[in-house]
Amino acid sequence: MNYLKSIIGLLLLSVLMLFCAPSNELTSDNNQSPFIPNWYSADGYASDSTTVSYFYVSQSVDSLSSIEMAKKVAEVELINNIDDRVEAYRRLQNESELWQSTDSIRQLRMAIIQLLGRSEMVHSVTQKEGRYYKNYIQISISKNSIMSQLLDSTTLDSKIAADVMSELLDTL
Repeated sequence: MNYLKSIIGLLLLSVLMLFCAPSNELTSDNNQSPFIPNWYSADGYASDSTTVSYFYVSQSVDSLSSIEMAKKVAEVELINNIDDRVEAYRRLQNESELWQSTDSIRQLRMAIIQLLGRSEMVHSVTQKEGRYYKNYIQISISKNSIMSQLLDSTTLDSKIAADVMSELLDTL
């Protein structure tokens, strides 16, 4: 009787393992290496001497939705990163009432928000992965555009502004 119980137990265990084993489809998907464009940076934020960029990847069942979502999210993230860096710079300028007044802080925030819509798409690649579309995107905005927006939207003295903006843009 024990022999029969052992055989039935092994048979049940074999059936259970058969149903729990991954399918060939899943195994073949896992063996594929995902395509990532060589210009894409997983860090998200990047800056060089003339531009500030943000890289983002989105996924959707619709290719157009994937592109639109990537553009919108990437632009908001780019502006948030610029705002974080401007705020960090502003906090370091604690000796100046110009940078600490409520009005100046409000002006800086509004100037940064007005950068929305000024970035441009540098790269965009959409690929189909199974039932989904993946979109890799890079958007950028020039540091000159950032500087002109900050100068136009704040009350910085032009003599102070040139030095300050140059230093500020180096931190972006």
